[in-house]
Amino acid sequence: MNPRPVLLCLLAGLLLAGCGGLPPSLVVASVTPAATETPLPTATSTPLPSPTATPTATPEPTAAPTVEPTSPPPQAPTADLSPFKSVLRGPYLQFAQPDSIWVVWDTEEAFAGFVEYGMDETLGTIATETAESQHHAIQLTGLSPATRYHYRISREDTLSTFTTPGDSTQAFRFAVVGDTQSNEVEQTQIVAQMASAAPDVVLHLGDLVGNGRDRGFWNHFFSLQAQLLRSAIFYPALGNHEEDAQMYYEIFHLPNNERWYSFDYGPARFIVLEVDGYVNSSLGPGGDQRMWLEAELARPRPSFLFVTFHIPIHSSMSEDPSEVNLRNELAPLFEQAGVTAVFSGNAHQYERLEVNGVTYIVSGGGGAPLHAFAELEPGSLVQASTHHFVVVDVTAEQAQARVIDLAGQEIDAFTFQP
Repeated sequence: MNPRPVLLCLLAGLLLAGCGGLPPSLVVASVTPAATETPLPTATSTPLPSPTATPTATPEPTAAPTVEPTSPPPQAPTADLSPFKSVLRGPYLQFAQPDSIWVVWDTEEAFAGFVEYGMDETLGTIATETAESQHHAIQLTGLSPATRYHYRISREDTLSTFTTPGDSTQAFRFAVVGDTQSNEVEQTQIVAQMASAAPDVVLHLGDLVGNGRDRGFWNHFFSLQAQLLRSAIFYPALGNHEEDAQMYYEIFHLPNNERWYSFDYGPARFIVLEVDGYVNSSLGPGGDQRMWLEAELARPRPSFLFVTFHIPIHSSMSEDPSEVNLRNELAPLFEQAGVTAVFSGNAHQYERLEVNGVTYIVSGGGGAPLHAFAELEPGSLVQASTHHFVVVDVTAEQAQARVIDLAGQEIDAFTFQP
């Protein structure tokens, strides 16, 4: 047997095995490097989270809190504004002095209120309460005398005005009304007439409401009077329908003990007394109110001196013994002090009387049902059973008074001299 063919066959077999019989593992190993090039997509996928993370990493809401603390403190309360309907009564103005005034209002819910104010409509100054309350009373201080101010309470967009009292050269206007406790239609008409007269001060002669112990009566009163009381400084006297209710003293912020007090405005001084329940009151000899009144009447006075209280001591109405006693006690004091005029209500009518050099005005026509006159009292000059109010323009030289009815007609006019 020739060995050459055998060797050739063996060589051919090895070549065939080497060319076509590579192990599978080597084939996969040679492919895997191509598969490992897929990290390119995975590399491009990693930036995808970063764009979505970027908005969350720079949240816009967190920028606002960092700005608010740097804003001026007066802007902070504006974040708590709510609709006007939350105001139950007011704003109304109380106890003005040449450099200060009280702004008062009530709301349904408790919060720390504020008042923005200034000499023009841009305002510019703010006074803020330090505690939450439903009854808001903020004293504005550092004011200038005889100056008109604009103001706005929190939770309201309406601008209102007031004028601070000045010295004896200041001219001003005050209005007087009494017995508004009923007859919504007539009371609304009187308020509209008074508001159109634009008084600086309003004096109420008592019986503001039908029942001073009922909160609903007070809310209704302030609703009807809102147009007037937001711009006129309001000074009431106690009437019998107020019933000496604690609510009266919670609502109003008045000088002294709030039962009787005095205040000056321009060339006039006003003394407000409490005379209801006179038999047991402090107006008798040695009583607290009597001694206070005597001291007030003895003080150096400006050009005009006006006194207000509820029950008249001179009128052409039937009277009870307590009114006679009241007249016997007070009239001599008024005459001796040279009081310019005494304003009273209780009788639902208008009357002007002159008695021993003192003018007595009965003005109980603010809305309550009208009364008829009895026999005219000596000294009675003018009588009218009609709804009305009194408006007085005061300067250092004179005080001119007019009496206006529901239709805006003048039913009486007269002048006071210093």
